[in-house]
Amino acid sequence: MNTPSLSAILCTFNRAELLSQTLESIIAQSLEQSSFELIIIDDGSTDHTRQVVEAFERRLPLRYAYQTNAGLASAKNHGIYCSRAPLLLFLDDD
Repeated sequence: MNTPSLSAILCTFNRAELLSQTLESIIAQSLEQSSFELIIIDDGSTDHTRQVVEAFERRLPLRYAYQTNAGLASAKNHGIYCSRAPLLLFLDDD
């Protein structure tokens, strides 16, 4: 797998419905999917966040990581750790 140019990091917590809409909008953007990776950090969600992410696995170049709820700063740091690209972009789940 080639190294992407951009790592988009999306941290989420119990917002599965909004996450689905956000992922649909990422699909609709114009950047070639081979140019980026989407890293979703699930900060201890208890809703159906994982199932939403799984529904988009074939439609986006994404990776999913779950962590015990530790807050936004911790989730962002986890995303940085998981990233492979030289440029980082932080996205919200709404």
